Amino acid sequence: MSVDQALDRHDIRRRYGTPTVSVLIAPIGKGGQLWHRWAQGKNRQVVSVSTLCGAEQRWLATLCSQEDLTRLAVTRLAHELGQDANAFRCEWFRKTQGEREQFWQSVYKQPVTPALRTLCDLAASGDTLSPHDLAVRLLESYADPLAALADLDSILRPLYPAESGPVLLLQPDVAVDVAWLVNIAPGLTQWAFQVPQIALAVIVPPPVWQSYLMHTPESRSKALLREGAVECPHFSSHEILQRLIAAGWSNAPHPVAQVLAEHGADEGVLEAAAQLVHATRTNTAPELARSAAERFLFDFLQLVPETAGRWELNATLDFSFGHRPMEVDLLARSRRLVIEIDGYYHFRDPDAYRRDRSKDYLLQKHGYVVLRFLAEDVLCQLEQVRDRILDAWQHFQPGVETQWKYNAMNSGSG
Repeated sequence: MSVDQALDRHDIRRRYGTPTVSVLIAPIGKGGQLWHRWAQGKNRQVVSVSTLCGAEQRWLATLCSQEDLTRLAVTRLAHELGQDANAFRCEWFRKTQGEREQFWQSVYKQPVTPALRTLCDLAASGDTLSPHDLAVRLLESYADPLAALADLDSILRPLYPAESGPVLLLQPDVAVDVAWLVNIAPGLTQWAFQVPQIALAVIVPPPVWQSYLMHTPESRSKALLREGAVECPHFSSHEILQRLIAAGWSNAPHPVAQVLAEHGADEGVLEAAAQLVHATRTNTAPELARSAAERFLFDFLQLVPETAGRWELNATLDFSFGHRPMEVDLLARSRRLVIEIDGYYHFRDPDAYRRDRSKDYLLQKHGYVVLRFLAEDVLCQLEQVRDRILDAWQHFQPGVETQWKYNAMNSGSG
């Protein structure tokens, strides 16, 4: 059974109210890629979190951005009263606050949940809240935020099926051990039992999963996670090494294969690596080598948990360089980080060198940090390239004003 088929089966279980957590047993970046691919195939938005703390608000704000919950709540109210939705909506909007209060106390015979009342009263008031503010407003009436999500599901279910809503992914952004899984398992269980209709997944690296199965006592949480386990196929470092050798890299170093295996490199990444090997070890045109390096590095960074989904390939910025809009090889817009790939012969061309120094200065002037790497080093020195990018990623946080010297950016791969 494929990963997508297993996730489809999990979704069917959720429709019947069966508590289910999809446990993606894979390197972190690979697991995230698989969950995003499955969600994209269902046209569902992924809410990715590194902790369950505050996940309810993140998920709910995403739902609020997708649907007009106030309109759906008033429509649900009309259906419960056996009235035409459009006619009831017009009547509801004409009610004063006092008349709405009387309605809740005397006319509406069902239990009034805070979520239903908040949404219907907001609809009548005409106030428009941002998705974030609406999520906060809905949650503040509940001591247990999961109870708010459960109430919302009961309101929206006939009008907005849960399988259309956002999906939640718990994706650690750092290396984790079995203690991490032991600590989050009760929270995952609580989510699955209180709001079983919400698609929820967690990525667990294979060694952590094996340790969890072998060394933790049986419990409700362990049984739930084991039932939702999905083994995600990935290449071993030996298999990757053989692929690199077959591509023409006869003395491919094992550490490069190890890094690729550690991050769960898939067929697409390995194909990009093979193209890069061919481009940098033959008489391929320098531009083709640069292009292959850009493609490979972009695909690889999608597997790195901290940076997955954050980079744009061949991105355009809102200012000019020469007579054209500024274009960069890779861009992390939120971090204002730019990666530029240079060919081996690039620095032997004085005009190209001057052009790049001017480009770096202009990017710096607009608040961007530039990391430059040689095309051949992107794969040969993959671990160092990754670590340099992650160091910059941690140092240049969004919204934090930073200072650096222009000369510090003028190194090659180092």
